[in-house]
Amino acid sequence: MKNLIALLALVLCAFTFAPPKIKVVEVSVNPSEMGIGDKALFSVKLKAPDDAVQSVTVITSEAPDYRFYLNDNGENGDAKAGDGTWSFEVTVPGEAQPGPYVLEVKVLDKEGNQVVADGHENQIYGKAGKVTVRIK
Repeated sequence: MKNLIALLALVLCAFTFAPPKIKVVEVSVNPSEMGIGDKALFSVKLKAPDDAVQSVTVITSEAPDYRFYLNDNGENGDAKAGDGTWSFEVTVPGEAQPGPYVLEVKVLDKEGNQVVADGHENQIYGKAGKVTVRIK
């Protein structure tokens, strides 16, 4: 009986302290092809409990110093605060070189754990998804 009680306590603790489940529903950039000075909107739609997400960052694989910090507060390109879609509007800088760029998505839960989406486990910078854009 003691073993059963100990096992139940362990299971209850695991459920109590398990990080919330965060699912990446969609990763997009609009437009996906742009030129110098054009604006682009990065969006990551998440399915997550309220306040479960600490941050969403888009990292350029070819130039990892170029990072875009998305928000869900209704500012900087985000259409509606608290709707689960994290967004950021950016203007393509003058120094951007033409060509394709792979943008990896890094999502951290409120404890700082990185969200890993199926099929993206081997990405270097962000494991929640990716999208490719082209600079003209």
